[in-house]
Order: sequence, then structure tokens, then C-alpha cells
Amino acid sequence: MSEMDRLSLGSATTGADIAQSCLAYLRENTAKLETQTTLELIQAIKGSSRNFKLDFGDRDWVRLADAALTIGSEAMDRVTRRLTIQGAAMGWSTDFDYRPLATQIHAVAGPARKIRNAIAHRAKCTRAILKAQDLKNSIGLGHELAGTRFATTDQVRDWQKRSFYLFEKIGSVNPRFHLMYQKEWLNFCDEYNAFNFGITTYSTEGLQSIFEKYLLGLSKEASKFNLRWDFVDKSDSTTSALKSKLNSNITYDFKRKEDQFTISIRIPEMNQNTYNSVSLDLMELIELKTGLKHIDAIRGGKDPDLLNIDVYGEYAMGHIKSALSEIEKYFQQKYPKGLK
Repeated sequence: MSEMDRLSLGSATTGADIAQSCLAYLRENTAKLETQTTLELIQAIKGSSRNFKLDFGDRDWVRLADAALTIGSEAMDRVTRRLTIQGAAMGWSTDFDYRPLATQIHAVAGPARKIRNAIAHRAKCTRAILKAQDLKNSIGLGHELAGTRFATTDQVRDWQKRSFYLFEKIGSVNPRFHLMYQKEWLNFCDEYNAFNFGITTYSTEGLQSIFEKYLLGLSKEASKFNLRWDFVDKSDSTTSALKSKLNSNITYDFKRKEDQFTISIRIPEMNQNTYNSVSLDLMELIELKTGLKHIDAIRGGKDPDLLNIDVYGEYAMGHIKSALSEIEKYFQQKYPKGLK
């Protein structure tokens, strides 16, 4: 961050100048930390692979990390595809199933995705508040703030307060989210002021602090894993053959916490009878095959096609791989053509 240009206040400094300075600071720091997050995740994956040497090029590592940083239900599919492509380029067995390995890499990357989420959220809120002063769209107070000159740090802080007031007044965001936007804006301003003017009156939660907070979590998460790059044939009974699509129209996602893991299964047009039957079958199946006892099933709230299987308590990655494998077998055997 030290290489960035600091705002030099003077008699000609306008609110528009400060707004542009804020955007430049946000843009440069966000880009820097996103790149740093990718590099830290690469090291975490390498470290979790223990002593297994992977002869990937730098670009291959970045592509794999970027796939693991995907937010949402496509994440697992992207990691699996990336591994498949890289495996083919390395001459690995074409029969190797990469899904279990993708599942583990996805779990390792959890704290890194939180960094990306938090940084993106800060940037979204900050840009929304600064956009209110866009001369092309703003009127009244917006024109005043953009055109007024600010020569002291106290005046800059007053500009920051009035900028949020303008954002509230314009009403571009539902009022129930204003407190959230205000918190993000105040934290951004604290960090911006500390960098540019040495003002540290408030305790800050800047972008660097967000990064360092979740980076510690990434280190802890990576230490739990021993990623298995076992290039075995699919006929091996220990191999989980869960694919990106369980059958023609059923897909899944996977989330892991310290004392819980959740398998989210999307079943298009799932009615209540289907939910009742499948949820009971899967809870019983996972209990029988893994020995885990605290299992629950629930529909996905606003998403009626989503079935969440929650498993609570202590578990090992072997339990997860076994559960995923059994789910695949269940749908392939009972619903080979889907539920429609």
C-alpha cells in the first residue's frame, strides 16, 4: 500500500477529487488483496498436499486457486473441471475421479472465499455511497459536495459524513440495509484516513485487517488436510465416484464447518412426497454407512428444489467421502433417469 499516492490536500481540492481518491484507494487495495488471497490459497493447497510434489506451472496453480475461490453452487464443478484438464495435460490416468479431491480443495479454500466475499462486500457498499455524488446523476447536495473545496482533514471527515447522508437521502438502497452500508463506509473511511492523513482516532476494520483475520483461518484449515492425489482407477472400491451431476437433472453443493457438514442437493420440481421419501432414505443411508448419528434434512427455505442434509458432531474427511459416494449410488440406482 505504501507505493500508492496519498491525497495531498490544498485550497483547490474538491469533493470530486476526494471521491476519485477514495475509488483509486479502494481499487488498488482490493486488487492487491485479491491477488494475495490467490497466492496464499496456492500455498495452502501445496501445504495440504504434504510431501507430494505437483509439477504444475504458475498459471495452472492460479487457475486452480481461482476455481476454488468461486462463490456459489458452481464451485465444485469448476474445481473438478480444472483438475480434470490439468490431469489430462499431465498425462494422468483418464479413469481417475477428481470429485473427492475437488471436495477437499473446496473445503481448504473456505476461509479464502470469506476474504473474497468480505472484500467484495466492502467495495460494493463504498462504491454505492460514492456513486451518489456522480455529477451525471446527482442533484442538490451531490453537486455541492462534489464542487466544494476541502482543505483540512476535519473538512474531509465532514465530507464523509455528508456523503453518507446523501446516499441515505437518494434512497438507491432499501433503508433496512443502511446500517450495514454505514458500517462498511465508516470502516473504509477509517482506513482511508489513516493511510492518507495518519488519522487513527477510531479502531479500524480495514481491508488489510479483513485479509489477516481470514488468512489465519486459512492456515488453520489447511493444516487439517492431507490432500490425496491418488491416481487410482474408478473400480477401486474406496474411490468416491460422485460427479458434478448425480444424474441428468440433480446437482449438489457441499459446505463444511468445524462441527457440521452440509450436502445440498438440488432436485428440480421436488414435491413434498419426493422430499419425504428421499430425505428419509438419505438420512438412514448416511447413518448406516458412516456411523454418524446426528443427521437432519430440511428443504432449502426460499428454494423449494433444494434438499439440505446436515450432519452434526465430530467427523473426518473419510465420513464425508463415504456419504458423498453413497448419495451418488442412491440416485443412480433408484432414480437413474432423474425424478421427473
